[in-house]
Amino acid sequence: MLKEFTYDLSEIKNLKIAAASSDINLMSTLESNLKVTVETDKEDYEPWIERHGSFFELKLSKKRTQWGFLNLFDNEDVESAKIFVPSNITSLHIADASGDLEINDLDLEYLKVSSASGDIKIENTASGQLDVNVVSGDIILKATNFNDGAFKSVSGDISVGVLPPDKRNIKISTVSGDAVFTYSDVPSLSLYFSSVSGEVSSRFPINKDGKRYYTEGGTQAEKIHVSSVSGDLVLKVSNSRTAVKEPVKREKETIIDDKELDEETEKTLRLFEEGKLTEEYTRQILELIGYTKEEIDRLLSLENINNTEKESKGGEQA
Repeated sequence: MLKEFTYDLSEIKNLKIAAASSDINLMSTLESNLKVTVETDKEDYEPWIERHGSFFELKLSKKRTQWGFLNLFDNEDVESAKIFVPSNITSLHIADASGDLEINDLDLEYLKVSSASGDIKIENTASGQLDVNVVSGDIILKATNFNDGAFKSVSGDISVGVLPPDKRNIKISTVSGDAVFTYSDVPSLSLYFSSVSGEVSSRFPINKDGKRYYTEGGTQAEKIHVSSVSGDLVLKVSNSRTAVKEPVKREKETIIDDKELDEETEKTLRLFEEGKLTEEYTRQILELIGYTKEEIDRLLSLENINNTEKESKGGEQA
């Protein structure tokens, strides 16, 4: 049977979704409500949710009992789910153990997708920061654009295209899976490839200088770092002129330097400053909120600078 649930996310910016073995299809909606439709055989089924400031978490499992315990086996009752994500969401983290994930038509500052054995397909989506991890499933990106991307796979293949040439930072880590990147034109490229038995294959002219591969011309080089055991990297150019979204460019300097931080971030940094949170745990929280590693480094550095200034002024007054 199908069951529908609706949650008001008008004040939410950061969304996390978790599942065990459900096939999930994510789409965008202009409404401010998160709409969830699940296929289940349990009449009393209800997802588990948690809300903290601008952060909202949805688990496709039964809600907690009155004793505060969670029945882990209830995850198996959700065969599939269709989820409409509000356009006001800027950061999305979705994790699934063995189900397939399909993501369509989203426009985000940060997108993280993780799966153990399911396939991940992302289409017509744009993200400032894109992080995709899979163990044995495949990663497929179609008409999807990003500023910075990280792709990790053990045995699954990675297929990305068609990308317009741009200045990106891309990190690829594979064991035995191959990675195929297709561009709409020859990119200005700087490639570092490290592998035991894998090879680089390019359908357009590419030069090699030691461990570095590169194309001639242009200063706005796209940087790709590949670490592989036996997987290959294949670079292609396609004649396709399918329109691709321009990724959101987050104004990192303004957000951090001018202290225009949301309530959840300010609270986290305050607890860190007061010594109530360790640096490791603070980093985990900020990552969930949607900050990149570089942003977290700068946020915590700013806090350390502020603390030093306070100590210095306190010493002068004494």
